[in-house]
Amino acid sequence: MPHVFSVYFLTILTTCTILGFQYPFSLPYSCNRRCKDKLTMKWMFSKGPGSLQDTGGIGAKGELYFIPTKKAKLKAPESSLGKEITIPIFPRNQVLSPLGEEYLGVYEMRYRQLINDVGLNGIFGHIFYSQANSKLALVGTLSRVKKIERLEDGGVYVTMEGVGRFYIREIKAEKPYLRAKVQIFNDYCESEPEIEKVEKRLLFDLRYSIKLMKILYP
Repeated sequence: MPHVFSVYFLTILTTCTILGFQYPFSLPYSCNRRCKDKLTMKWMFSKGPGSLQDTGGIGAKGELYFIPTKKAKLKAPESSLGKEITIPIFPRNQVLSPLGEEYLGVYEMRYRQLINDVGLNGIFGHIFYSQANSKLALVGTLSRVKKIERLEDGGVYVTMEGVGRFYIREIKAEKPYLRAKVQIFNDYCESEPEIEKVEKRLLFDLRYSIKLMKILYP
């Protein structure tokens, strides 16, 4: 069921983006610039050398990457911003969504140490790493370690769940693994009644899809 809810959650985010609701983690930078006077939440970047495009801070689909010389700041209502904290960072070529869950084998020594250091119920940052661009995404998912299974060869299997969202402010250390100062932020929308309508409609569609799957794949 966690995977079903994760799909449901992602569908809501996609639909909200289409409707123009303010979700900074899915709002392309190009749209952010065009609509900047209308947005309550918007990205701001420091004036480092070169433009954000020239430094590779924007991907082909408008996704944002962390550029040390272009420090990011999310201008947002106080109610949507959490604490600034320093956490271990686990870069991967996959995305873990808030409310999502993943079972992962960890064999590389530095990430074994990361899991050992945070321990059961510990928090770390799960973030997408683009191998094509050799860059970290700007926004990642706060992850909690739900279960640890240790193997005889020293490897570790971990069950983790997404519990929140953050963006990178500054890399604090690279050894033995990445540590970063991050800003936690929460989902925010200025049209709550519309969101409730969307959620109800999507939940109905989800239930209908599950019934179809039970019929087609008994």
